[in-house]
Amino acid sequence: MLAARMGLPPETFEVRVQAAAMNAVLKVAADEFARETAGRGITPEVLNDHREQLAPVLGLVTRRLSGTDAD
Repeated sequence: MLAARMGLPPETFEVRVQAAAMNAVLKVAADEFARETAGRGITPEVLNDHREQLAPVLGLVTRRLSGTDAD
């Protein structure tokens, strides 16, 4: 999916680096979600907080690595 969005073959370095960065973001988010839900269960508030934290970070990583975000 990333390769298609970037217009590059999947095996290129740029695609693989972006995939690795996205994987790291998702891992941290999943760990945080597990930590949050372990103490209080899955609630609408926890889901909303998770979504609010994850969406902008995924966008930031995607824009930065694709070079479409200004420094």
